[in-house]
Amino acid sequence: MAAVSTGLFALSGCNIFPPAPTAQLHTLLIAQTAQSQRCAVSFSVRDLRLAGYLDRAEILTDRTDSQVQVSSLNLWAAPIKDEIRRTVGTAINDRWTDSRLVSYPWRFGEMPAVALDLAIDQLEPVAGRLQVQARWQLLSLATPGRENSKLIRHADFRQTLEVTPSGAMGTVAAINLALAALSNDIAQTAGATPMMVTLCGG
Repeated sequence: MAAVSTGLFALSGCNIFPPAPTAQLHTLLIAQTAQSQRCAVSFSVRDLRLAGYLDRAEILTDRTDSQVQVSSLNLWAAPIKDEIRRTVGTAINDRWTDSRLVSYPWRFGEMPAVALDLAIDQLEPVAGRLQVQARWQLLSLATPGRENSKLIRHADFRQTLEVTPSGAMGTVAAINLALAALSNDIAQTAGATPMMVTLCGG
C-alpha cells in the first residue's frame, strides 16, 4: 500500500523540495559622459593586475581583517578582469575626443600609440564602504617592445564609497562609480602640459 501511495504522489506532479535559487549575473557599466579632453590617439588597456582574492566568479560582498565573504548566488557575467578592462577602456575612450580603443591582446600590426597598465590592490566593501586602491601608468609606445616605451604619467588612486544597498547589488553599483572616477583621473592626463604633446600630439 505504501508503494502505491508513493507512486500516486509522484504522478500528481507535486514536489516536496523547493526550487533551487537561481544565480544572478552582473556586469559592470560606467555611465557615458561628455568628451572632455582632445586626444586623437589609438589607446589600449594592456597590463591589468588584480589582487588574487578578487579574481573570482563570485561577487565579494564584505571583508574583515582575516576573512572575505562572497555571494555564491551573485556572479560576474564574465571574468572580472575582462569586465574591468572593458569598462575602464571604454570609459577613457569616451572621455577623449577622436581616440580609438584597441582591444588587447593586440593582433599583428595593431599596437596602439598609448597603453595603460593598471594594478588594483583593493576593490571590496569593508564594513559597508567600498575601499579602492589602485596604481596606474600611461606609456607611449613609439616603437615595439616594453623596453622602448616611454612613461607619460603614473599615479596612485584611492577612494572610499558608501555601499547602498548592502549586498551584491550595492557593491556592483559602488564599483561602477569607483571605476568611473578612476577613468576620469586617467583621462585628464591628456589635458596636462607637457603631457598633452607627448600623449596626444599637441
